[in-house]
Amino acid sequence: MQSRYWKNTNKPIRVRLVWDAAAQSGGQPLNDFRHAGPDLLKSLVDLLISFRTGKVAFIGDIAEMFHQIRVKPEDAHVQRFLWYDQDDELHHPSVYTIEALTFGINCAPCIAHFIQDRNADRFQQQYPAATQAVKNYHYADDFIYSGNDNKEVATQVCHIHAAGGFYIRNWAPNSKTVLIELGGESSSTEVEITTA
Repeated sequence: MQSRYWKNTNKPIRVRLVWDAAAQSGGQPLNDFRHAGPDLLKSLVDLLISFRTGKVAFIGDIAEMFHQIRVKPEDAHVQRFLWYDQDDELHHPSVYTIEALTFGINCAPCIAHFIQDRNADRFQQQYPAATQAVKNYHYADDFIYSGNDNKEVATQVCHIHAAGGFYIRNWAPNSKTVLIELGGESSSTEVEITTA
């Protein structure tokens, strides 16, 4: 796996390290040696159609979803890389391992969805509607949901995700009440979403 710097032209001060599992070393990338696992993504078309069925609709995304998932220490060495620290000699770089799931590794989406669903299963008895919402209304890290009484579901979804180390941000509901309940600012964040 290779690392490199990446700069967003819209955020010139922020520099981000990119871990590229598709970069080739010796003619082969790390992704060639990892199983991607099954595709657990829900159909985006189905999600968008169901999104228009309720009175109250909202969307949000999980902040840095992959980086919230820790890799077992015995598996972290697959994500090992060399790095030249300031005091390193030319032929003796430092060796590091990444202890979190990284974006770009072909198995990351499958693992993230599995962990997200496994965490939600713990709340099946306590929050059955919110548990099903977590499991059925995510597309990657985006939560896309509508229903008739969403204020309670929204706060329960937040609670379920928080228990698994996930934080939902950038909420955009069509209801000021739901937005305030989620701790958002009604003046600038609210968007108009028309549902059937």
